[in-house]
Parts: sequence; C-alpha cells; structure tokens
Amino acid sequence: MKRLKIVQVFMVAALSLAACSETGEPAVAPAGGASASAPAAGGKSLSADALCAYLREQVPVLKGIGSEVGRKVNLAANLATFFDQQGAKPENAGQLDELVKTGCADVRTEILTLTGMDSFAQM
Repeated sequence: MKRLKIVQVFMVAALSLAACSETGEPAVAPAGGASASAPAAGGKSLSADALCAYLREQVPVLKGIGSEVGRKVNLAANLATFFDQQGAKPENAGQLDELVKTGCADVRTEILTLTGMDSFAQM
C-alpha cells in the first residue's frame, strides 16, 4: 500500500509539471468543441495529431511493462517529457483526455485498457 502511495505522488508530480508553463501558470486553455488542437500561451498549440502519433508509439512500450501501476507511472513521466518538448501542455488531465478522444479514440481506449483507467483524468 505504501508503494502505491509513492507511485500516486509521483504521478501527481509528473502531471503537475506537465500542466504548468515555466511561469507556473497553466500553458493551455481548455479545448473547445471538436478542435484538433488546444491553444497554448505564446501562440503554440498542442496538436491532437502529434499527441496521437506519440501515444501510438507508446503502446508497445506500455505493453512491455508488467503492471498497470508501472504503465501509469511510465505514461505520466513520458507525457511530461513530450509536453515539455512540444512547448504546449494541457491545463489538466481532463483536457488531455478530451484531446485524445477527439484525435484518436482507438489509441485512447487501448492505453486506458493497458493502464486500468477509465480516463486520463485518473492519472
């Protein structure tokens, strides 16, 4: 149980880092409608296409990890790195979930199954 708490703290920290810009403010406004991207500060946007392509690459990586908890931790850490490289981050996991639902529902379903989650908001 203590190990699970440590993993949860790590995941919250990774998502917090992914959700803030260098100034500590959210870097992306909530996505609206069926948009294929979410606008970000500084004119950048988080592309659903780029995110979905990245997540497709992550599926075999996640399949190689033996536990759901390990998959969640790996996914959270890798997404934090991806968002940092993109220079655009979702405001929260719910926004991430909506963006992936819009861009690649099939990949979303597969990743959620592998991680034992119902939505990215559970990360």
